[in-house]
Amino acid sequence: MSAGIVSGYRNPTSHETKEDIYPKVFSDMDCLDILSTISYLLNKLDQRIKPPIDSSEESES
Repeated sequence: MSAGIVSGYRNPTSHETKEDIYPKVFSDMDCLDILSTISYLLNKLDQRIKPPIDSSEESES
């Protein structure tokens, strides 16, 4: 999902001038939505339950 956000919003901005993008393609609300989605994904990542580390795998390294 995050890769889609990056490619969907970064790609047009790399190929167009600011005047051609704002507010025709991306509005202020679009930008807030993007930031909210990224914030949500990062919070979910921070809240994940980390799997326990198997001590036998560590000793083999």
